[in-house]
Amino acid sequence: MTVFQWSVSASAIALGLFLGASPAIAYEAPTLADLSAAQLQRARDNGEKFTDVAPAGEVNRGEVIGVIHAPVEELAVIVRDYEHIPLWSEAMVYATVTSDDGRTQIVEGETKLPWPLTNRQWRIRSVYGANTVEGSSAWTNVWTHEGGFGNIDDTYGYWLLYPYPGDAGYTVVKYVINADPGLWLPDFVLNWATQRVLPELLQGLERRHGEVY
Repeated sequence: MTVFQWSVSASAIALGLFLGASPAIAYEAPTLADLSAAQLQRARDNGEKFTDVAPAGEVNRGEVIGVIHAPVEELAVIVRDYEHIPLWSEAMVYATVTSDDGRTQIVEGETKLPWPLTNRQWRIRSVYGANTVEGSSAWTNVWTHEGGFGNIDDTYGYWLLYPYPGDAGYTVVKYVINADPGLWLPDFVLNWATQRVLPELLQGLERRHGEVY
């Protein structure tokens, strides 16, 4: 969930790390980071993170974009390793991969919400691998909600990783989550997601990369 991360869903807004009102499966297609060249450079040179959280009816949407000094292939290994996400995302209580065919994972987990709200449990279908996004080579992990488990009504979103323009030693990282947690989220939770959970998700990913590599 990726992670889940009510990175994230507010920690449902928070996934990976990272949560059906409609009978149709909700889905958001990955798009490249909508940042100027100057913003991307600030993200690379100063570690700046760009976040956005927007309530939209029952479904809340959160987004964070940053640049990490690591190649795409190394970050991709960490992002798809759901069961270790709790080591680098405080919003994730646990994640269990129940199946993985090398392209699609079914993952069950629990995401933390601040008191007095209760944690959210979820099941997702995560499709990961090399992709082409708006004509650019990228790696994506796109997830949709799977019913029959947990107490979240809906969640969907994606991780997008692609080389920083002109320097493949850096990766542009975009994390998007849409979630209907099955309860009303007050403004303080949305602010918490924007100011803390989403930026810390990318900081945790960067820290985990340093530990693994």
